[in-house]
Amino acid sequence: MKFKFFITTSLFLIFLYSSLLSQSAPNYKFGGHIELKAYTDDYRSRTSRNDLVNYYPLRPIFGENGADLNKFSTLNASVFASRLNFSVTGMNYLNADVNAYIETDFNGSSDANIYMVNLRHAYINFAWKNRSTLLLGQTDHLSLVREVLSGTIAFGAGFPFNPLNRSIQVRYSKFIYDNIEFLAAAHMYSGHNSVGPAKAQSQSGIPDLQVQFKFGKPSSIFGGFTLGYRTLRPVIYDVNNIEVNNKASFYNVGAFFRAQITKDVLFRTWAIYGDNMTMLGQIGGYGFRAGGDNIYNNKIVGVETLSGWADLDFKLPNNYKAGIFFGYQQNMGTSKDLALNTNSSNSYIYSFLRDPNLMWFSRLSPRVEYIVSGKFTLAVEYSHITAKWAKEIDSKLKPLSVYKSNSNNRLELMAKLNF
Repeated sequence: MKFKFFITTSLFLIFLYSSLLSQSAPNYKFGGHIELKAYTDDYRSRTSRNDLVNYYPLRPIFGENGADLNKFSTLNASVFASRLNFSVTGMNYLNADVNAYIETDFNGSSDANIYMVNLRHAYINFAWKNRSTLLLGQTDHLSLVREVLSGTIAFGAGFPFNPLNRSIQVRYSKFIYDNIEFLAAAHMYSGHNSVGPAKAQSQSGIPDLQVQFKFGKPSSIFGGFTLGYRTLRPVIYDVNNIEVNNKASFYNVGAFFRAQITKDVLFRTWAIYGDNMTMLGQIGGYGFRAGGDNIYNNKIVGVETLSGWADLDFKLPNNYKAGIFFGYQQNMGTSKDLALNTNSSNSYIYSFLRDPNLMWFSRLSPRVEYIVSGKFTLAVEYSHITAKWAKEIDSKLKPLSVYKSNSNNRLELMAKLNF
């Protein structure tokens, strides 16, 4: 009996040792970049992170002499978007190549803690030989397509026209044919929540579900589409402490396209339409329908939003690059009347909205880059950002009267070193 136990244990230890020998040692790599930006604006705008993130010009405010009080110039600078990352590769588990990745910047989680470490990515990725992958952790929302990002100098690769959301998720991808990839993800929001109660998603008990198809090759012709469905439960109890079982469902549908027109000319475009896409950093929101004695029992309605952009990128002689970006976003209002009651601070009681008086805004941004080396880049970008505000809106967020369009002109300089 002891002899059998000895033989069994010995064989097990030999098997374990040989398995460990078959595993190649993991590879560790540090990386990141230092990014200095300086920027000027000539109109007060909605911004964050020391004006690094620029959204759109604010609503006009006129003084007694008729001058727009928001029209004045500012100068600011930032190094907050500098990043550090750490990756581990060379592991193999469950017959899959496994890597891990962590990345931070110094933007903080809000304006109150700029310069603090901000967790961007932290995930484990399994890749099998049958061209399927499984990602576990925090990374970009599936609606952000890495192969179709604009080349803007401004923060966020086209944000806020392009989405900005990094959430905790489980993501699966599989090439079902040579050039056709299917992806599906279940997201739980972390730092990028919808407007309204921060725990509205967790209270619903349902993750943000997204599916995506990609076609073609990024080196030539590439495109696809994304579909999403998500649920929120903003209120648990009404004013009488009676439980309210009222969940809201929202959707999004998007498309993207990329074409390498010539070896020196690249075209990219992306668009999305849906309701309450504020978790992606866009305008809109949601609210309870008007009418009835207890509004919290009424159907919840999302604000519909359209957003999109197009970008052309040119390689020029002598290590120069140029490009031009155009983005547009519009508040499409709601299909039903919202309960737009306000409290003493003039904020909405039954609706959770991001700048509901903003009808649309756009950005036109030409840029030039000089690649000093493969690691060091100097760049300049000019942005003309225009907004159209309503003076008054109805209960479907449609304008009753409007201001004349107002614009901000931003000039942005960048020095960036990758390591």
